[in-house]
Amino acid sequence: MSKNCELVIEDESIRRYLLGELTAEDESALEERFFDDDECFLSIDAVSTELVRDYLAGDLSPKERQLFES
Repeated sequence: MSKNCELVIEDESIRRYLLGELTAEDESALEERFFDDDECFLSIDAVSTELVRDYLAGDLSPKERQLFES
């Protein structure tokens, strides 16, 4: 993860983004970083893969599972 991306986006924020739990403002900020920084894109891709693995393993909380499936 690049230093800029690291300062702006943490894995938990990415996870919340992927599950649709961020505010519109935070979502926009993350998307801006996502499109402007290849390192951020790779971070989001990695967290997305982890989220899918957690889903398939049954490791998501009931709330996360519901959000993931919607």
